[in-house]
Amino acid sequence: MPYVSRPWLGGVVAGVALGLVAAGAWRWHEPAPRAQPALVRPTPSATVAAAPLPQPGIPTELVVPGLQIDAPIMPAGLTASGEMQAPATASGLTWYEGGPRPGLSGNAVLAGHLELGGAIGVFWRLHELKVGDEVQVVDNQRIRRYFMVRSLEDFAPDHAPLGRIFGAASTSHLNLVTCDGVWQPSQNQFSQWLVVFTDLVATVRQ
Repeated sequence: MPYVSRPWLGGVVAGVALGLVAAGAWRWHEPAPRAQPALVRPTPSATVAAAPLPQPGIPTELVVPGLQIDAPIMPAGLTASGEMQAPATASGLTWYEGGPRPGLSGNAVLAGHLELGGAIGVFWRLHELKVGDEVQVVDNQRIRRYFMVRSLEDFAPDHAPLGRIFGAASTSHLNLVTCDGVWQPSQNQFSQWLVVFTDLVATVRQ
């Protein structure tokens, strides 16, 4: 994933409210007194519990409002050399399908380009994210999950903490990965990875 050198740069919780409407009181006006029928006020109906959300589906779309990113996601595995497959286009993303789906416990990983073949990539501005910013993932069941940025960190490729990026966890995380630093022609790679670590904060059915 070709990228250019970047300087280091160091949310939204969606809510759904249900309202109850109270009925107004009746008043009777009669020309002559007479027995009035008893008024029966309707009792408030019980709140209907929302249907449980299904298990997370295949991620299909990444939305980052602060960076004007709205990009398709394709499942990907590993290359012959054991590396996560990079997107085929500058504007697309890959999700590592050997790991959890976004929304499940663990670290889901999305990778994207900064630049590819002279075209600006989907993660061109990834370094501009800040702690607390919002990241959204939509799956093939039209469930939207909201994640909040916890940290941005640079790593040398040979010293990247793969357990933190790809490993198991008791809570749900989404990690965005791209290249950073300077291009090293002898190694055919950039000198660093930029990883944005995020945590799940809300899930909404569309």
